[in-house]
Amino acid sequence: MSNYNGNVVLRRPLKAALVAAVSLPLLLPAGPAAAADSVVSGSASASAVVTAGASSAPQATSNASAALSADAASKIKITEEQAVAKVRKLFPLLEEADVSGVQLGNTHSYPVNENELVWTINWSVQRGNGSHGFSSQVNAVNGDIVSAYISSEILEPASSYYPPKISREEGEKIARAFILEAAPSVKSGDIKITDEQIVSADSALFGPIQYYYIFTLLKNGLPSNRDQISVSVSGNGEILSFTKPYNDLVYPSATPSISKEAAVQILTKGFDLELSYTPIYRHNKLEQWILAWKPAEGSMNDISAVNGKRLSNEGKELESAIPAYEAVPKSKAPFQKAGGSKELTAEQAAAAVKKVAAIPADRKLTSQMLNNDSQSPGDKSWYLVWENPTNRAGGYFPSRSTARVNATTGEVTQYNQEEFSAEKSEVQPAAAGAKKLSPAAAKQRALTLIDALYDNASGNLKLVWNGEENSVVPEGRGYSYQFIPYHQGVPVNGINISLNLDIYGNLSTYYATGNGAMEKIPDNLKPTIAKAAAAKSYLDQYTVELKYGTYGGYYTSSTYIKPETKLVYAAKTKDEAPVHLTLDAVTGKWIQTYEMNPGTVKAADVADLKGHPAQEQLTELVKFGVLVPDESGKIYPDQEITVVEWLAMAVKSAVPYYASYSSSNEKAIAGVNPEDEDYNTVRYAAELGWIDSDATLQLKQKLSRDELAAYLAATLKYDKLAGFLQNDPAVAAFSDNASIKNKGAVALSLKLGLLQGEAGAFQPQKTVTRADAAVVLMKLVQLQGQLDQNLAYQ
Repeated sequence: MSNYNGNVVLRRPLKAALVAAVSLPLLLPAGPAAAADSVVSGSASASAVVTAGASSAPQATSNASAALSADAASKIKITEEQAVAKVRKLFPLLEEADVSGVQLGNTHSYPVNENELVWTINWSVQRGNGSHGFSSQVNAVNGDIVSAYISSEILEPASSYYPPKISREEGEKIARAFILEAAPSVKSGDIKITDEQIVSADSALFGPIQYYYIFTLLKNGLPSNRDQISVSVSGNGEILSFTKPYNDLVYPSATPSISKEAAVQILTKGFDLELSYTPIYRHNKLEQWILAWKPAEGSMNDISAVNGKRLSNEGKELESAIPAYEAVPKSKAPFQKAGGSKELTAEQAAAAVKKVAAIPADRKLTSQMLNNDSQSPGDKSWYLVWENPTNRAGGYFPSRSTARVNATTGEVTQYNQEEFSAEKSEVQPAAAGAKKLSPAAAKQRALTLIDALYDNASGNLKLVWNGEENSVVPEGRGYSYQFIPYHQGVPVNGINISLNLDIYGNLSTYYATGNGAMEKIPDNLKPTIAKAAAAKSYLDQYTVELKYGTYGGYYTSSTYIKPETKLVYAAKTKDEAPVHLTLDAVTGKWIQTYEMNPGTVKAADVADLKGHPAQEQLTELVKFGVLVPDESGKIYPDQEITVVEWLAMAVKSAVPYYASYSSSNEKAIAGVNPEDEDYNTVRYAAELGWIDSDATLQLKQKLSRDELAAYLAATLKYDKLAGFLQNDPAVAAFSDNASIKNKGAVALSLKLGLLQGEAGAFQPQKTVTRADAAVVLMKLVQLQGQLDQNLAYQ
């Protein structure tokens, strides 16, 4: 590997749980190949790759590549041996790993692209009595690395604890240099760092420091929303993972037919606002509802750079950017809530599904699970699975229908007739006498069905209508509809209600999520900001950018929508404009609708940080997202903190995104119930071994120095050791020794330099401020690598 900064080698990657939490498009390996008979041996003697005389292109004979067209096979320029050698060269630690299999093709993606020309290399390494497997991929046409992530089981313990040896800016230079070696098809001028980098919680303070980068690849000099490279670099400057998705898209000319000025006029002319109730989420929980001015549906859609027409989210040209909202008529058989106070049984829930959906006759109810309903706090829901394991979609997955039913009301909130769909899957056979529906008949069927599915649909919902043409699923395989809920005549944002039908009018998919939260919408919100003033505020923030937009690449109504790339003008915020904010129609303030990514706030923007005695420590906690300023830009460093606030700071130092994770656990932990706002904090503190799950904590009680010492001993996993230090002379020498409850923990904290006395006293009952906690946390962080065990996860 090239020595980009003098010490670039491969080391331990971030634990998988934290990698997933960063919400970056890192492609982690899915494990060995699914079928043994599709794996080609990686050894030279058993290689199934031969060289064709005329074309000099390798020809693979594995089952995975048998379906390759002659045209696709002729494009292969990189041999199996060359692919393996390249990965070994870039990641030297693979010299001790064995190639357990190589196959031409990618079975780790869904749907499987039969003509995806990549070498999937499966690696294995022996550690004691165990064997660990992982994989990497190489483009068989141009030799680019597609993905590489080295299993942590084969690596030495990481040494890149805080403080990092390189800065984030230095890490970016290392990542850029590595891209050019890993992907020879990429030119230096084609790499552009994305505008919204996660600079945070790149990694946790407790653990190896890592930086994550997302680069946009320019195509014909223009950005593309589907062409991105992700790279992770350790705090020591070591490359940890790399992803450059395989791409066989066709890009049209980069020359627009309409000017940027004309596109801005189209954006302005077609821009409209509407009042809507908008949820504000903090820590993955609904904090409040506001009445907001929001861009109307379609107002911010992409604009074709060829003819100036608005495009739908599926890339279709729209005659009108703003859809119509049509009332849902009351049907003869509207939804009725289940009676009685008892929860529905699994059989009753299944019966509710069969009232609205035609589950294929060959599938049997094989699984029923009752869990807390995340969309309706206090309720539970049944998750039901009907399956035919002998019939597999696309040859890989069992034919399966799934549903979710509220166990209190009997309302079906989710349904998938085909959870796993193959690109060429057939529509389910029609019932006797059934006829294909026209677009007009399908619309009426959808309106009747939504009234049978959704409580008071005729009073609470409206159909979002873009015309018959846009309701038809590509290839004419069904129909798709969106509905929007209303509260007191005002649309409600953040509630997703979609319904798809097959060509015979059977329900194929249905989602109605977030309905329970609407009960908390206040009734007394009145706008004080005029629509015209709000529109000007929005438009002052936006311009347009010429780019490539890719649409499709997903399933709808059991039909795979093939991706298509178009030249478009897309709305883009101007420099320094607020991003992802909503205008509160009552206060006139811009509101962040969800919690910002940890660490995206710059310390320089914190109002009460500069000049504070603990400025250095507080700055680091802001940088790593442990402390996040409120809407006024303050962190209140001198404010006394509670027990739960200390736990939250400590846990966020170990698991930056913990507050956003959900759990199906229904059990109280340390006296805290799952619906409590502090549950995730307590849950993770218990998982980390920092608190006793069976104890009852006084979470809202102010944290004293004595209690802080006890929590530090537990965090260090030295709480038992502290028991041997009860009579330590350093603690006995304090004038207030008699008032110290946790003498052993205090002694331990003193020996490690985490806490100290003042003027001959320890002041055990003195409450801890946020700044005090920041100083202690940063001392704890700097102890990493010097302890007998990790502070957080192994």
